[in-house]
Amino acid sequence: MHVFDENAVKLLKVIEKVDNGHIEVKELMYRLTLDVLGRVAFGFDFNNLEDPTNDVTTYQEVTAECEKPIYFIIPFIEYFLCFDRTEARKKVAKIYELYNGLIETKRKSMETEELNIKISNNTADFL
Repeated sequence: MHVFDENAVKLLKVIEKVDNGHIEVKELMYRLTLDVLGRVAFGFDFNNLEDPTNDVTTYQEVTAECEKPIYFIIPFIEYFLCFDRTEARKKVAKIYELYNGLIETKRKSMETEELNIKISNNTADFL
């Protein structure tokens, strides 16, 4: 339960920083959910509440790039110079490295019996 409490406190701090301005609740809930799921499911702190410009932003940019309708209508258009997707490919590589790092960390914790210790202490994540 402490994960939820910690992230709720972070959320309140973020909201307090907004001085009578517009609060984008949907975005804050998205960031909160990602932070909680990252810690509970993966044992990884995305820190998206406090730093919204981290790797999560890269993921959102890649998703937005992939969802552009022009590439669904004319899939081969990316091979023309005016529709270069080099930046999107770099961002995909960055996300790939992040996910591989998560997997490697999890693999090492399983090899070193760290996971069994966390399970016996009820502090393990779901994956």
